[in-house]
Amino acid sequence: MPSWHDAISGRWTPSTADLEAEQVSGYGVVTNIINGGNECGKVSNSRVEDRIGFYKRYCDLLGVGYGPNCYNQMPFTLTQEWVGSIISKFPFDQMLKNHNDGNCSANGFYTYEAFIAATNSFGAFGTTAIMILENEKLSLSWLKRGWAFVPNGPYSWGYCFKQEHGNPMDYCVASPRWPCAPGKRYFSRGPIRISYNYNYAPAGRAIGSDLLNNPDAVANDPTISFKTALWFWMTPQAPMPSWHDAISGRWTPSTADLEAEQVSGYGVVTNIINGGNECGKGSNSRVEDRIGFYKRYCDLLGVGYGPNLDCYNQMPFTLTQEWVGSIISKSPFDQMLKNRNDGNCPANGFYTYEAFIAATNSFGAFGTRAIMILENEKLPLSWLKRGWAFAPDGPYSWGYCFKQEHGNPMDYCVASPRWPCAPGKKYFSRGPIQISYNYNYAPAGRAIGSDLLNNPDAVANDPTISFKTALWFWMTPQAPMPSWHDAISGRWTPSTADLEAEQVSGYGVVTNIINGGNECGKGSNSRVEDRIGFYKRYCDLLGVGYGPNLDCYNQRPFTLTQEFETKLIHRKFHYWCF
Repeated sequence: MPSWHDAISGRWTPSTADLEAEQVSGYGVVTNIINGGNECGKVSNSRVEDRIGFYKRYCDLLGVGYGPNCYNQMPFTLTQEWVGSIISKFPFDQMLKNHNDGNCSANGFYTYEAFIAATNSFGAFGTTAIMILENEKLSLSWLKRGWAFVPNGPYSWGYCFKQEHGNPMDYCVASPRWPCAPGKRYFSRGPIRISYNYNYAPAGRAIGSDLLNNPDAVANDPTISFKTALWFWMTPQAPMPSWHDAISGRWTPSTADLEAEQVSGYGVVTNIINGGNECGKGSNSRVEDRIGFYKRYCDLLGVGYGPNLDCYNQMPFTLTQEWVGSIISKSPFDQMLKNRNDGNCPANGFYTYEAFIAATNSFGAFGTRAIMILENEKLPLSWLKRGWAFAPDGPYSWGYCFKQEHGNPMDYCVASPRWPCAPGKKYFSRGPIQISYNYNYAPAGRAIGSDLLNNPDAVANDPTISFKTALWFWMTPQAPMPSWHDAISGRWTPSTADLEAEQVSGYGVVTNIINGGNECGKGSNSRVEDRIGFYKRYCDLLGVGYGPNLDCYNQRPFTLTQEFETKLIHRKFHYWCF
């Protein structure tokens, strides 16, 4: 929902979905924001008229016009009454026709009453409209698989299960923020099959239930079960959109999304749900099953399917080990880092392909975007290490020759109440991207489930952890800088200030993020040229283009050094004086 101020002042631009719901700028949409579930979409009624009465009086006193009302607007926040008017018990039972069959293990669990109770309370904790019909395009699409030749067809057997059967694994991922409770397992439960501690915990917090310590509640309490589904439906897992936004037209795909063929429609919902295993593989039965359920619900409600139903050609949002391995197999990996195992390299034997694949796989597991090793086919492994000028195979084939800063490095400890340095530990450069400083080791460790504040040496001792820190650095923005990933993939939009500083998308701005204070804004120099040399070699090996803006020679650094600031002040002083 927009702010009241923006809604009435013209600063809010309604989306296509807003316009379809007749939510347009004016005082009517303010009423919708305040109490739309009880007052809007009901044609003329006394409560709206009372509000308009007060509003008109104030406008008359000020001599200004009134604007439109909200009689025909779909509410932003839905009430139990409103949801019930859209999906009554009869179509609910038709959509889930066999969910109470005696052969279904969830027999009697998924009740209409629990569904309505969940939708009502979900609106109460501050979300936007549940949009069960997704602007009259989508109803209950929390899809469960039927089987091919059962009565009424396989797609009438949704909601036959309430949890993963057999003896499922615990789905516990090490997390300082969401630590698994002793003896608890976070396998798939509920209509959307929520899994993993890092989903149970925030979902529970949002719906007011401690699911980290009581995950079984999702399979024991039908209202909680539906609430987790609604949470999953409405909540974006950055940088993926929410399922709701992806299908309702509220999500605007970026240039990188469009290049990956990730476009609004039901197909991108499948991509969000399980893209790593189902999308980008051409036609397959799992995607077809999802579409089958979806079409059946739409047919029952008499609404269209919308465009882009499948994800056959979409690049997955979250990459699996199999998917990453299909993009960079062992042979090109070994070619890119051709001499990393040379006897003269201190990191000889450390950076293995297997560790790289393991890191990319687990990195997707803790909620990030697809690793995009090829950066939408523009960038492979650009964690650059310096070779030397006349080495065999050329200097740019000697990347990954080191795993940590050599000599006797300083401790790189900066006083920090949040990330206090551990006694005797040093946070010098380690790993593929050479992570340094306690304020980087600590959040990187938290993100990958390893206590790097107390054990920074793990980055130089465990190759999988080492690669994970590189992936964390690649994907994580350090405000006000974008992430390296976003800077080169087209997901970052430079501000006016960025453009004035000549900070534009491309490989050059990645160098600026890495070490701009020492390398950028100085004209042509060997350090930037070395980075570009490694980058071009990797692109050539993969047969992809370099893209624009490779250098940062004229870019103002994101992080200014004392030397750069002194030069800048001198230039300004010279300008002021002369």
